[in-house]
Amino acid sequence: MALLLGIRLATLGLAVAVQSALARTLLPADRGAYALVTSVAVFLCMASTASVHHGAQYEILTKKTSPSQGMSAALAISVVGSLLAAAVAVPVVLAVVGASGDANERTFLLALTVMPLYAFTTTANGLLLAFSRFGAMGLVELVMAFFQLAGTLLLAGQLALGVDGAVVAFTACVAVGGVLAVGFLRLKCGVALQAPTRAGLLAVLRYGRKIHVANICEFLEPRIGILVLWLLASSAEVGFFAAASVLAVGMYALPAAFSGALLPRITGADQSQPFLVAFSLRIVGWAAALGVLALFAARGPFVRTVLGDEFLPVVSLVPALGPGMVAGALSIVVVAYLKAEGRPELPSYAALIQVASMTFLTFLLYPRMGLVGAAWALSIALVARGLFLLAFFCRLSGEAWTSAWRLRRADLAMLRQGVLAMAPRRVRG
Repeated sequence: MALLLGIRLATLGLAVAVQSALARTLLPADRGAYALVTSVAVFLCMASTASVHHGAQYEILTKKTSPSQGMSAALAISVVGSLLAAAVAVPVVLAVVGASGDANERTFLLALTVMPLYAFTTTANGLLLAFSRFGAMGLVELVMAFFQLAGTLLLAGQLALGVDGAVVAFTACVAVGGVLAVGFLRLKCGVALQAPTRAGLLAVLRYGRKIHVANICEFLEPRIGILVLWLLASSAEVGFFAAASVLAVGMYALPAAFSGALLPRITGADQSQPFLVAFSLRIVGWAAALGVLALFAARGPFVRTVLGDEFLPVVSLVPALGPGMVAGALSIVVVAYLKAEGRPELPSYAALIQVASMTFLTFLLYPRMGLVGAAWALSIALVARGLFLLAFFCRLSGEAWTSAWRLRRADLAMLRQGVLAMAPRRVRG
């Protein structure tokens, strides 16, 4: 777990650098157009893949499907689904969104090309989790962030290709990540592509469809505001909100590392281990709270250093996003527990609550409070989702509410001993 956390933090540093590069090579309006086209493309991609990588993870970890068959079935469904979605989306997106003037047709077409690549890479890298290859999974994300940073600086900055250059850089980094992930699966995990069987396809679809809504909504979490604001605000305001939302998501590096270690640790276990989840919630929650306080105290210099003076309106959004950052970090850990317990429908319900409440609150608060209102809408929606998930965690595990935040003397000792590093035996193909 320490290795995964270290790589996650390094990736976070590169991700912040990517946001800085986007802010310094694109004007706020162009930053908004970039956020819009990439969000639309990736959303369509995720909506069309039925979250089968989660299904493959579960089937492999519980030994219900062979690793090679699970991987092959998931990759086949993901790529075919995203290709079909791209084919259908091209005329629709160009007619509905491209005519808005926020981005030209070429930019949207470039963004849509990322769909099959994104589906392939997300599925392949997600499967590394089923084999407890935390280091490999984190390394793929690290290399992707590096390539996106380098590509953005070169194409959008040095060659002055603007939004198109930034989209091409994103596409290139996704392609590199897919090649790396498949290479790790073959060389480190011993799995190989094979013709997917009907049973294998149905197995990954059966679980994937239960978590699908939650998976889509997790993606939409920082982006639903972008899509709603596109209907209400200027491109520049969309750019400011996009930059603030992405910086807020950086707070999830620690919970992502904990949840990545938790899932294979407790999936398929004879007995659930709620004490381990509660311990993770306490560590993640307090770390997120301290991080939010630090960001709040240094929000002015931080935004000026990372994004530049043109993005100073982002400073006013940080206080409103704070509660949501903490709630979102806690939610990631609980979602990992519910997936491992075979209850993926609960994260889906929670995600629906979040997206619905944020959409309603954005329409309600933005006309009255501007971007700050949109930030509060995101934060309140995240808190509502977090409370829903914590309630079900306590109900299913028997843990008290206080177990999620009240620190215990044994926590430091558990952290030192690396309890989460006690990974399960690695599965091989």
